[in-house]
Amino acid sequence: MRLEEAIAMVRSNGYRVTKPRPKAVKDRVGPTFAAEFADGTITRLSTFTSLAALDVGRGVRIAQAAWQSRHRHQKTKPPRIVAAHFEQDGKRLATYTPAQLKEAA
Repeated sequence: MRLEEAIAMVRSNGYRVTKPRPKAVKDRVGPTFAAEFADGTITRLSTFTSLAALDVGRGVRIAQAAWQSRHRHQKTKPPRIVAAHFEQDGKRLATYTPAQLKEAA
């Protein structure tokens, strides 16, 4: 029996002849958006945004969603954000004032 015939027979029985490709490992995490709300709650979430053009609006929206998730029982809107910044690997990439955050939202 030739090799081609053997491979065809193995395939016809449902066996794999080649090894599966290894799954890609996601080793990159976007920058972290840290926000402090007027009630003292602090949220820190990784965001999917470019380092060259940080998306503050996205950071504000996910911070508000995290606040609402933690305070489900209150059924109120999240308080205003008094301080926020993007960071990555322990370095601050950008810091925002409440006025800048209000414009971004």
